[in-house]
Amino acid sequence: MIKNIIDNKKNKWIVLIHPMGGTEKLFYEQIPVLSEKYNIVCIRLAGHTRESSVKGATFESVINEIHNFASEKNTKIDILGVSLGAMITTNYLEKYSEDVEKVYLISPVYGFSSKFLTLGYYVTNKIKKIIPRSLYMHLIVAFVLNNKEEKSFKKNFYEFTTRMDKSILYKWFDEITTFLKNKNKNIELLKKYDNVKLIYGEKDKLFLNFTKKYINGIKIIKNAGHLCNITNYEEFNKILNEK
Repeated sequence: MIKNIIDNKKNKWIVLIHPMGGTEKLFYEQIPVLSEKYNIVCIRLAGHTRESSVKGATFESVINEIHNFASEKNTKIDILGVSLGAMITTNYLEKYSEDVEKVYLISPVYGFSSKFLTLGYYVTNKIKKIIPRSLYMHLIVAFVLNNKEEKSFKKNFYEFTTRMDKSILYKWFDEITTFLKNKNKNIELLKKYDNVKLIYGEKDKLFLNFTKKYINGIKIIKNAGHLCNITNYEEFNKILNEK
């Protein structure tokens, strides 16, 4: 759902989509920079707000809400998504590319860097309903947040997702799994567009190494992991200011 609109009386709009386990507050270092040239729309994903339902925990529901907003404003938009938000943005580009002027995909998960990790994810996802949720989320955290500088977010992510409505949490992971099964289509989609900036932290090796095999021109943030917009926001924000 659209949680917040910051109308800076600018001519351009940018939509921000946060990762799982976070909120738009994770963009606190970007909002002042973006406010210099954009009006800002912050999306709050299902399970991250009290007004959540499992029906909203789909890529399609988020995509439709953003499209309706763009249609209402009768303007092209830019989109910046992080992790899960970047995966949703990828599907948005596939469905409504005519809506979009520029896209920032931050740490999207298109695949894993090894067959072992791929198998580990799918097995873990398959058994998620028969193992304790705490164990399931410990395993997911171990896969994704592997940078020591993200220790505080790792703790918050675990605590947040273990409190989230279980049906919504599992629905999101079903959506992610479906997305991952379409990795070839997603990679080919990115090759079609020159208005996409792919950005990863150099320590986000689980996902960066996979994407590097197929896509050239990735922006890599030094001394940063999965949440590179936080762990090295100075370098990240420089990319936002590029033309």
